[in-house]
Amino acid sequence: MMKKLTIAAAWLAAAAVALSLFALPVRGAEESPKPRIADVNGVLNTEPAPAATPAPSPAPAEGHSPAADPAPQYDGPKELVISNDFISAHVNVMPVDTGRFLARTVKGDPARDTDDSKILIYGGALPWTSFTTIRIDGKNYVFGGSTHRRAGRDALYGQPVDLPRTSGANAIVSRYRMEDVEVTQTLSIVSGPVSKLNDTIKISYDIRNLGASPRKVGVRAVIDTFLGSNDGSPFKVGESSVTSETELTGADVPEYWIAFDSLEDPGVVARGTLRGPGLTTPDRVLFANWGKVADNLWTVHHTPGGSFQRENEDDMDSATALYWEETVVPAQGELQVATLFGIDYLDVIGDVLSIGANRHLGEWSTAKNQIRPYTLYAYVANSSNITLNDVLITIDLPTGIEFAGRDSGVRRFAKLEPGEEATIGWVIRPKPGAGGDKTITISGSAREVDSVSLKIGVTLLSPPEVATEVVAPQRVSRAVTREYGPYGPPFHVQLKCKNTGRSPLDGLKVDLVLPEGLEFPRIQKAEQSYRRLDGLQEVVFSWRVSANGEKSGALPLKFNITSESAEDKTVTREVTVDPLPVAMGWTGAPAETYPGMFFTAELFVTDIEQIGEADMTVRFNADVLQAVMASQGTLFVEKGQPLPWRDPVIDNKLGLITGIKGRRTSPLDIKEGSIVKVYFRAVAPGESGIDVEDMVLKDLSGGNVEYSMEKTVVKSREE
Repeated sequence: MMKKLTIAAAWLAAAAVALSLFALPVRGAEESPKPRIADVNGVLNTEPAPAATPAPSPAPAEGHSPAADPAPQYDGPKELVISNDFISAHVNVMPVDTGRFLARTVKGDPARDTDDSKILIYGGALPWTSFTTIRIDGKNYVFGGSTHRRAGRDALYGQPVDLPRTSGANAIVSRYRMEDVEVTQTLSIVSGPVSKLNDTIKISYDIRNLGASPRKVGVRAVIDTFLGSNDGSPFKVGESSVTSETELTGADVPEYWIAFDSLEDPGVVARGTLRGPGLTTPDRVLFANWGKVADNLWTVHHTPGGSFQRENEDDMDSATALYWEETVVPAQGELQVATLFGIDYLDVIGDVLSIGANRHLGEWSTAKNQIRPYTLYAYVANSSNITLNDVLITIDLPTGIEFAGRDSGVRRFAKLEPGEEATIGWVIRPKPGAGGDKTITISGSAREVDSVSLKIGVTLLSPPEVATEVVAPQRVSRAVTREYGPYGPPFHVQLKCKNTGRSPLDGLKVDLVLPEGLEFPRIQKAEQSYRRLDGLQEVVFSWRVSANGEKSGALPLKFNITSESAEDKTVTREVTVDPLPVAMGWTGAPAETYPGMFFTAELFVTDIEQIGEADMTVRFNADVLQAVMASQGTLFVEKGQPLPWRDPVIDNKLGLITGIKGRRTSPLDIKEGSIVKVYFRAVAPGESGIDVEDMVLKDLSGGNVEYSMEKTVVKSREE
């Protein structure tokens, strides 16, 4: 930690010196048009900065720009870059404007050469025009290092905790502390929500309140769009073309917006995604001229319908500001916001009547609970210098896709003037259970031109379906010892569930129903669940099950499988449980004893369904043990009253107890008990078994009962 603080302190000192040594042009009337971005080679750009201009002196107060003085240029590193074949993100690492970012295409859309190495998010020679306000209890901080420029000049600034650094190959992370609020900015390259290609920048802020009191925190991210060479690009929001100041709030905030420099020949197409998995939908979105959001750190007094032209200037300059309104972050609490900005893919057909639409609509789930409407937008323009009359635009849907409401699929325009554009939307949806790659056709015609057609692709993910595999023992046998019960410790049962479809499976539940003879150990639920199982993925449910001896034979395990996305099903699997033989053993007999010690040995029987008669003889080593008395066991006691019993004959010379005989005529209440209880005394050192001989064991009907006997040996040791 001390090392980090030392580095941060040194960097702050360097920043203060740099602020007093140089300045870059201020965007506005003194910097118009925007300078062209130089090519960036490698991860770290160390090209010399532009020639020095009058620079500010050391900052006199936090959040205010100092006056300018001439100074030499800054020759340190400028920016960090992450990139791939589609897109690159650049983060400023200079002592001023630290942490600000821009984005460019690399090769962009592989099907279009015109969008190679183009600007998506402006930044001049270095990132500075796109910036983020962190509003804490009504005070406006700008994330990153301080600036002397128009964008954030009057803001407060925090202290660096972690200066911009790469994290892996696809992310740049920066961290600043503003009072007791720590903010981490992460720019990462991720897959696009529709294309599934790594063509999108995820912009996220993780905010932690390190203090002991709640803080109200809001976030505003300004994205300075600049598509190719068009700084005033209109935004396509639904069926509207936003060409002037517009604010959208609440439910009106769209899922996404796109922007392109020209429909006739779109060089660059950008997409801002505002809703979706892993994203935080802004509370409001403002489309305005960049100057207004640059000059106002939070509240912008915009004029609905106002121009994107910067005030007192000739340039059109559009930007968007995403607002996550102030919310209370408790002490030691956290807040996360995230949005996406990247490349979109637009195909255009027709030189006179031009029709443009997304090349591919992505992957649509066909699970019964995931069917949702999609709005397909077509951008129509008269790209000629003549008026087009009786314009007809139609859509042809393939099998598996239908209109979400009543719609003929036909749109008509009486005429389109030269250069006039229109946006058309059709609300469509997949049919449950459909699947495969589909093609949607949009056609257009006018009185003056032949028909043109545009093909649009969409992939319908096959519906989810659960394939199962049961893993369980084929047979369960009696255990050698009874430490865990007659069948030993619980055995494992598993059900492997694989979603063989490509659509996700929601709310998967499996209820294992056990038959008589099997039971769950304590503190285990029969029902288990899994929130979402993606296509072609597998999950394994596990239980522990015990055989309790109440029933044997082929016992069925029944798995009831339900979900929100697929049809219910039941899977069964039999487990064969061996019948338990009647087991006998002496309880109470110690493994070791000493001469003169008394003990009681009771011949205990388990897993016996019924007993009618027991005759037997007991043999022991008379040199080591002497029998004192033998009495009837619990199997020959009914309702507290002893059943007929003849006292056995004890012969301590031969070591025999003969005439042990008991009878009963009624069924047992429980399946265990003792036949005889013998009281012994150890008389000398040595070893003696307690053995049962000539056993006759019959049930109530006179049939023989099979049994097994555990051997018992008692050792008497010298004191």
